Amino acid sequence: MNTLSKKCPRCGSELAKRNGKFGDFYACTAYPGCNYTVTANPKQKPDIIEGKSCPVCGGAVIVRDGEHGRFFGCDNFPVCSWSASSLAPKAKELDCPHCSVGVLKKRVSKNDKVFYSCSNFPNCDYTLPKEPFDRPCPHCAWPVTLEKVTVRKGKEQVCPKCKRCFSLKG
Repeated sequence: MNTLSKKCPRCGSELAKRNGKFGDFYACTAYPGCNYTVTANPKQKPDIIEGKSCPVCGGAVIVRDGEHGRFFGCDNFPVCSWSASSLAPKAKELDCPHCSVGVLKKRVSKNDKVFYSCSNFPNCDYTLPKEPFDRPCPHCAWPVTLEKVTVRKGKEQVCPKCKRCFSLKG
């Protein structure tokens, strides 16, 4: 138990550091007789992300801590409730090479495995086991390839149609 050199202002007992739902805090060691607590890290100024603004109201974007971890939110909360888990741009969706109507979407199977399938399902049942890349195969000209990593050859591209591997190095 990590104790603080300060004494409890209510009863004079020592304060001990505890971990709580909303972060670390110091609590009186005489609990339950004394229920005095104080936060270990008092509120600091939030980290403002330079060069980014809220897409809804134009306010500053700041880093916030929430129940499910860190996220980005608008500085004008609660007036503006915009938030995002990431500021990275969304990945470009690739057209389905099988039907050319749908796009390849990231999905999760019943066994929590990630795969990519056509959004035109059930009319098109094209699936890929890994993330597709917008690089055509030099052997058969199939428009998407997958990345394969081996100990011997390192990173390679593999065509899901003809199953041939090729390197991107010139």
